[in-house]
Amino acid sequence: MAKRQPAIRYCLDTSFLINGWHRRYRIDVFPTLWSAVDSLIEQGTICSCEEVLSELTRGDDALVTWAKERKACFQRPTSDTLANLRTVMQSKPNIAATGGSLNRADPFVVAHAMTVHAIVVTDEQPAPNLRSTKPPKMPDVCDALGVKWLPPIEFLAAIKLVL
Repeated sequence: MAKRQPAIRYCLDTSFLINGWHRRYRIDVFPTLWSAVDSLIEQGTICSCEEVLSELTRGDDALVTWAKERKACFQRPTSDTLANLRTVMQSKPNIAATGGSLNRADPFVVAHAMTVHAIVVTDEQPAPNLRSTKPPKMPDVCDALGVKWLPPIEFLAAIKLVL
């Protein structure tokens, strides 16, 4: 009997949601994209973590309303996620350092992706200099821990979104 391939899951980072909603893929211009995201959330293909929702609720706009209406997408950490969070923090202790822009959820996103075997979707770019003392970028953390990640345009290609 052939082994069934596990479904691919995607774990959304705060940067994807904020930059997508407000800059790159505004809902008034790309409603099809956000409808596809909704469908994939309902199917369990797209997830995120509670910390991302917490970061989003620092604002008070349509994105916050949208996210709160999809609260089930933003999952609470399990004991496995917390164990993976320890691994992330030991590997990259300054990942949530103060002074970084909206990076408090970053270790939780990586840990959640590790737990549910998801690909991180982030709008962050790898740092040009990995020796920087600033909080590391999500792609660099993912690469260091063997977690797959995609930039938004590659994510849209992966889900075969055609506008």
